[in-house]
Amino acid sequence: MAPHRKSTGYRPGAKDSAPAGHFRTGRSSGLIALALIAGVVIFLVFFRTSGKMSKQVSDASGKAVQVTPAVASTAPAGRVKVPAQVLEHSFPLLDGRSRRLAEYSGKVYVIDVWATWCGPCRLEIPHLIELADEFSRQGVGFIGFTTENPETDAEKVRKFVSEFKINYPIGWARGEFALRLMQGRDSIPQTYVIGRNGTVFRHLVGFNARTGPAQLRAAIAEAIAARQE
Repeated sequence: MAPHRKSTGYRPGAKDSAPAGHFRTGRSSGLIALALIAGVVIFLVFFRTSGKMSKQVSDASGKAVQVTPAVASTAPAGRVKVPAQVLEHSFPLLDGRSRRLAEYSGKVYVIDVWATWCGPCRLEIPHLIELADEFSRQGVGFIGFTTENPETDAEKVRKFVSEFKINYPIGWARGEFALRLMQGRDSIPQTYVIGRNGTVFRHLVGFNARTGPAQLRAAIAEAIAARQE
C-alpha cells in the first residue's frame, strides 16, 4: 500500500498558507468545474434556441403561424388525396405568374415546403435538384413553396434560387394555403410525392440525408409505375 500523503486540497477555515506561486487545488478545481458547467449550460441553451429557430406565416387577416425546422420523420400518407381546396388555390410564383396545383393533374409531381432560413431545407434542396434533373425526363413535375413573405423576402429568395441553381418553379405558401399544405404541422421541410390523380404516395417531414433521398426516389418510381393513381 502506498504511504499516505498529506492532502494539498483547500480546507475550509484553514489559514491561507499556500506557498507563493502555487494554487490551492480544491478551490481552483471547484471554480474550474463551475465555469465548465456554466459554459456547457450556455452552449446548450444557445444550441437549442438556434435549432428551434422559427418564422411566422401570416394570412391576410394577420393571423400568424410559427414555422420551425423539423426533425426528420415520415408522416403516414395512408393513400389520401390532396384536398380540392389546395389543388384549386391560385398561388403566385417567384417570377410573378400564378399557378394552381390542379394544373399538374395527370402527372406525378413532388411538392417541397421550405424556407431559406431553414437548415434542414438547405440540406435537402440539392437532392431535390438532382431528383428533378433525373425524373423530369419522365414527366415528373417539381415545385417548391417557400413560407417566406413575398413582400419582404423576394430578393433573398431569388438570390437563394440562383446560388443553389434550383431547376424547378418556386411559389409562395402563405396563410391558410400554407397551413393546408403542411396539414396543420408547424415545421419544415415537408415533402410530398403526389400521384397522377392527386394521391399522396409519400409525405416526409424534416430531412435525413441517409434515408430521405432514397425514400423520395422510391416513392417517385412507385407513383410512376402506378398508372391509375
